Amino acid sequence: MSFVITANLLIVLGLFLVLPILIGVYVYRDAASRGMNAPLWTLIAILSPALIGLIIYLIVRSEERALECPSCRASVRESYAVCPSCGTQLKGRCQRCDYPLNASWDHCPQCGETVPQEAKIPLYTKRKETGLGKILIAVIIIPILMVLLLFMGVMMFSASTTSVGSASGISIENYENYPEVYHWLKSSQESEDGIYVMSYKKAPSSKDGSYYNNYLILYNGATEDADLSMGSESKWFFDEFYKVEFTSNEGYNPNSYVLFHTEITTKKDLPLKIYVDGKEVDYHHVESQIPLSIDMGY
Repeated sequence: MSFVITANLLIVLGLFLVLPILIGVYVYRDAASRGMNAPLWTLIAILSPALIGLIIYLIVRSEERALECPSCRASVRESYAVCPSCGTQLKGRCQRCDYPLNASWDHCPQCGETVPQEAKIPLYTKRKETGLGKILIAVIIIPILMVLLLFMGVMMFSASTTSVGSASGISIENYENYPEVYHWLKSSQESEDGIYVMSYKKAPSSKDGSYYNNYLILYNGATEDADLSMGSESKWFFDEFYKVEFTSNEGYNPNSYVLFHTEITTKKDLPLKIYVDGKEVDYHHVESQIPLSIDMGY
């Protein structure tokens, strides 16, 4: 449980670090391609709180056009007459003096010649916006993911295990003073091989709202030196359960059994899942009418 909560917090921390990096990379590249002060705008976008810097940049940069050479696709500026990368002409020229012309001019500032309409069309092209959509998606989705992860972490923490108790190495004969439990154990032992579970569930009290569950687990065919572990686990954040796992060291023995008693107190009712050698297995289950306290078998 604590591992899952810690993982959630690490993911949230990672997203907090990733988002400014994504914004910084985008702003730096975009500002550089527009001839703006890329380092300055990158610092403003990253260091300003609540994405204010990015919003200001997007407003300011709308006045600057991202241009590219039609031949080599290199970034160019509106003031360039030729592409500095491949030498492609980017502006029309005066028919009299060969002076490079801006698209807004009606007369050549060098010789006064009237600029024909076809010379007013710039030869560079406007770069297609591809990164803005991605960065805006990241700005929207990443905070939502962080909120969801924080919410799931809080929910898991509130549902975390309060206490776990267990006892092993118990004999069936120890329950002779409890007829209901004893007869169930004897009949289960004489039945086919497998795992048999008797459970007792105590409804949560109004005082603390905790669930109290007892489990008496009989594993036919397991040897006494089988390793045993237990604890609450979670899959995909929401599928939380109480896990009991047996690890066989000496294999299978049809004349042997392991009797195990465990109890768990949690903030919410967790289903029991039993694993043998890393794989989840089915088990036979009955409910007890009496509490199954750990000291019953002693």
